[in-house]
Amino acid sequence: MTPTTNTAVTLEEAESKKNSDVLTQKLSATDSMVEKISKELFGLDHQARSSLNRMHMYINMPDLMHQPLVLNYWGPTGTGKTQLVRKLVALTGLQKRFVHINLANTGVSRWLSKMDDIAGLVDKDNPQHDNPVVLFFDEVQHARTINEQNHEIQHNDIADIWGILDHGVQFVTGISVPTIIFVAGNIDLYAEENIQNWQGPPEDERQSVTIPIQMIHDALSKRFRPEMLARLRNNHYLFPPIDKIRALHIIHRDLTNIQSKIQKYYPELILRYNDSLIAFIFNQIQSRGMGARGIEASVADIVHSKIGYWLLLPSEKGYLESQIRDIELEGKDDDIIVKITMSDDVVIKHVESLKVQQNYHGSFNAEEISVHAVHEAGHALSAFLANGIAPDLISVGTTIGKVKAYVKYSTTRKTLSKKEMAAYVAQLLGGLLAEEIVFGSDGVTHGAKSDLQEVYHVVSESLMESGLGRSMLTRKVAANFFEDSVPPFNTADRAEIEAFIQITADNVRKLLQHHEKALIALAQQVFYRGEINREEFIEIMEITIDKRAFAAYHQVEDKDHLRNPLSIATIADSITFSYVNALFRDLQGNANSHVLIGRNATSQKGLLLK
Repeated sequence: MTPTTNTAVTLEEAESKKNSDVLTQKLSATDSMVEKISKELFGLDHQARSSLNRMHMYINMPDLMHQPLVLNYWGPTGTGKTQLVRKLVALTGLQKRFVHINLANTGVSRWLSKMDDIAGLVDKDNPQHDNPVVLFFDEVQHARTINEQNHEIQHNDIADIWGILDHGVQFVTGISVPTIIFVAGNIDLYAEENIQNWQGPPEDERQSVTIPIQMIHDALSKRFRPEMLARLRNNHYLFPPIDKIRALHIIHRDLTNIQSKIQKYYPELILRYNDSLIAFIFNQIQSRGMGARGIEASVADIVHSKIGYWLLLPSEKGYLESQIRDIELEGKDDDIIVKITMSDDVVIKHVESLKVQQNYHGSFNAEEISVHAVHEAGHALSAFLANGIAPDLISVGTTIGKVKAYVKYSTTRKTLSKKEMAAYVAQLLGGLLAEEIVFGSDGVTHGAKSDLQEVYHVVSESLMESGLGRSMLTRKVAANFFEDSVPPFNTADRAEIEAFIQITADNVRKLLQHHEKALIALAQQVFYRGEINREEFIEIMEITIDKRAFAAYHQVEDKDHLRNPLSIATIADSITFSYVNALFRDLQGNANSHVLIGRNATSQKGLLLK
């Protein structure tokens, strides 16, 4: 009996070692898989690598996994969630075990059809029933069980989803089949929409791993009951909005794909392009805020759809398509410069102009564009006039069905002083007051609703709760230190809030009226260009702002010590209040260098005794 037992144990050990070796090989192959994914999807290496590692563990060590593997992908539309799921399924060889369920388009009949598809994968006669089933619950926000008012929502047609998330797919006998479940949706984790990260710096890519898990749980708890939230478990991955860096990668990828398609028919023909074409396509994108889809559509419209026409151009001069050696594309101003070089070195030049569609923002009404241009110009100019803050970007872009407009600032410093709070309120009021100045009081639109709500919130919180009002003793402390909420404001409180807002509004109105030339010039440029960056904004201010009045308003000098006129940027810099400079104003030299010396020195006392 003993030899038989030893043989059985040896076989188990051998099988265990075999599984372990397979897992090791799979995990070591992750790098090459991630590299393949990164050629198509940019900025998602972390999501791909972590998901693959968990999938390999689940597939190759099923006995350790007593629950379904649930991988949650959260992010705005067009950020690569669905593409990544499909690539992961393909790379792990599970395409035939995969069912995609879009919860945005699921009625009773469609849901039952999908359940039949799943049942087909675990049929008792299916020889692959030991392999995992992969399910993809897409657009899961449509399965929410709590509405905005915290009332329960019933989804009887798709109620099975929660049982599947809990136990996985099961045979009729109740035995579970190994189940990998991808869950994807948009739960508004990002305060700003895609378009507002459009010009984001490369650091924006790191958003995918820096948002705390608690923020995800908080967002989910507003949509799902606790017992349902628990079934999603804790494998959460974030897909940040498409920013400029990723957009440029996508354009380059799609141009490379076009090159590959051309060479299937003309192996010797080379499609050449440089960064100017990539930048040109980026600037032409009309459906900003719609993720990668809008970018891909622009490449297809601007380049791919015109390749056939460009290939036929040489025939007008008696050449055959097979005689084309290369096609070089360059973006310049509003045109694509096409240079077609033939086998005998003759160059045929063609200019493709897109000026009209850029200036008028696609098919959108110029009236709507003009309102947004004035409104956003008012926001930007008010912030600059009130506190010397220049925007990183002013944009009136377009998405499918509506105009998207915003002003973006890079500063992350929160309001610290009453002056800064007032400047922020001035910025918020600037859009409405700019409309009043340009269009007249009867032409003002209702687009400032959210601005005014934010104004009241900021002012009431600062004056009534943060000690910046008429009394240093906050209203919360005065009422009851242990109360969780601020008591209702009395008549004097409301009068103070309203007076502060009204005084600020009057000051902003006067500033904008005095610099109306700058306001209109800025709004016109936003209308025609679609976007104005920081450097362009400063250029416009330089030739339109009344520098003397601007400097006098802030009680600063508009000339240097030699009485030479200062630039508008230099005047603006001198307006900004620095807490560091104020702290070290009695020390000679640069304040910041003193701070660094003091913080790095062996004795802080040495600095204080200077």
